[in-house]
Amino acid sequence: MSTYSDYYNTGSNLAKLEFEKQAFIGALAKGLWNSAPRKALGYLTGMGGRIGSKGSFAYKYMPSSTVGAGLGGGIIGASSAEEGNRMNAFAAGSLSGLTIGFIGNKAGFIGSRIANPFMRRGNVSRYSTLGFNDDAARALSNKNELNYIDHILSESGGNVAKLKNYRGTSQYKDLAKEYRDLVDEGISTSKNNYVSDSFTAGLNKAREQAKDIAKAQFSQSEASARAKYYASKTLKTVGSVGGGFALVGAVHQPVLNVSESVSNKFVPKRAQTPSNIYNPYYEGF
Repeated sequence: MSTYSDYYNTGSNLAKLEFEKQAFIGALAKGLWNSAPRKALGYLTGMGGRIGSKGSFAYKYMPSSTVGAGLGGGIIGASSAEEGNRMNAFAAGSLSGLTIGFIGNKAGFIGSRIANPFMRRGNVSRYSTLGFNDDAARALSNKNELNYIDHILSESGGNVAKLKNYRGTSQYKDLAKEYRDLVDEGISTSKNNYVSDSFTAGLNKAREQAKDIAKAQFSQSEASARAKYYASKTLKTVGSVGGGFALVGAVHQPVLNVSESVSNKFVPKRAQTPSNIYNPYYEGF
């Protein structure tokens, strides 16, 4: 006859098996999520990562979005090419994709400057001109500058020379003292010409803090100042997108022509016409 103790032991064992199964599934899912193939796929599709060592040309100018554009261009080219010329088309498509991706990263910046030269990375006076009071203007400037610092360090892999150059700008002088001290700390604690991980963590924390302060100050500002800010941001976005597409469209065909010419030297294109007696696909009359 079964007892309550038997019921308890049976239920306990079943629960243990269930927990072990869930733990295994969770570990398996985590392992797949962090696996090298997944990271490689994310990189090649433009969704994360950089190539090359920190501070190198490849690291700065070849983010995953650029490499992803090259891979995509190569696949599209190969899929539309005739049999026997797919390797040539892949090479030409990859080269043009990489070039367009590289240009595209800068095209938006150029377009935004043309469309709205006023909306530049500036100092406190820029926000004051839009109608924000001193506290709001300084808070918005702090947020903007910390984001800029994060951007230049990200592109360079954390090269401390970027911080040293920044310290000589007027924007640095407009920063709140605690943020100027943070920049100075990043320089003093750097090793082998690169900022430390502790500084990077501190910068991220300061960015979140500055973001919250700026958000609060912005919401309390005059409606007219907020409207001018949004209008300026919109103009910048339109210029970035429109200018980017215009520039990429203008250089697309020349880039494609050069890419095909270069790829033909390394992977010769096989002619598909009867006039070429060396054409392996021509069987004669």
